[in-house]
Amino acid sequence: MKQRSLIRCLYFSKGGEALYERLCRSADSFLFQSLAAEMSAEALVKEAFDLHIPLLFIGSAGIAVRFIAPFVNDKLSDPPVIVMDEAGRYVIPILSGHYGGGYDIAGEIANSLSSELVRTSASDINNTFAIDVFAKQNGYYIEKEDHDRIKEINSLALSGEKIDLLKLPNGDIKARNLILHKKALCLGMGCKKGKSFFELKAFLNRFFDDEELGKELYAIGTIDVKAEEIGLLALAAYYGAFFFTFTKEELSEVEYEDPAASPFVEETVGVDNVCERAALLLSGGTELTLSKKAGDGITLAAAKRCGIEPAETGEK
Repeated sequence: MKQRSLIRCLYFSKGGEALYERLCRSADSFLFQSLAAEMSAEALVKEAFDLHIPLLFIGSAGIAVRFIAPFVNDKLSDPPVIVMDEAGRYVIPILSGHYGGGYDIAGEIANSLSSELVRTSASDINNTFAIDVFAKQNGYYIEKEDHDRIKEINSLALSGEKIDLLKLPNGDIKARNLILHKKALCLGMGCKKGKSFFELKAFLNRFFDDEELGKELYAIGTIDVKAEEIGLLALAAYYGAFFFTFTKEELSEVEYEDPAASPFVEETVGVDNVCERAALLLSGGTELTLSKKAGDGITLAAAKRCGIEPAETGEK
């Protein structure tokens, strides 16, 4: 299993272009997408905010701030924005570092180029617990109206107080007066090459509405030959979900009742079904909540995430 993310990138000089090319070669956890000939820089930034796709600026922080200023709205919905100097010395997350995952992305980029990660948030500098980081890394949803409660809890942790996390019977977590809602929906998807974000979203919305997906979608999984399908990566980013790929061997090992086997798919990619097997691998279970649905060159299946223990606790 391998995790991947789509990142939109803007650079403004030959040095920036050279660094972008280095990133494409070095940071294999990401699929970088630069400015298309037919799109303006402003349009790329707007679309990144509309679709919640992480943004990387190679240039000055001032340029980045001027580009993103018209679109910044809320820390629970804004995409991560990261700045690098064109020499690749420093990587600086400037927006949505916690719940958006910007610090994690920036850290991976810095490691891939042996750059220095510049941390500016108090919890990161002091290595204290941050409830929004915990939620993002472990697949939990925070309601927008709880924005102020995030700040309260992080401030308490920063002052040295232990934040106890109480796991509720439904899988949610209570941290003082804040509820973290477990994202339980796991989707397996496959598609013909080049399917757009909008085509994939339209098909997905036949079975799930946006409100449910925004709160419930934990991850989208597919086979590794689809690791560079921009439409699938953008779909995961839009709903704030993880995107994972699996090898044909990993998918073939999944055992469950009544698989929707396809000889054509097996001949093409080496396994008889991608979407159902990927959904079950993501969920850690053996039962589908939605068996294979197909149409418009897209396949979809769903399963519910089983009881997986969070990666960290409130004690540091």
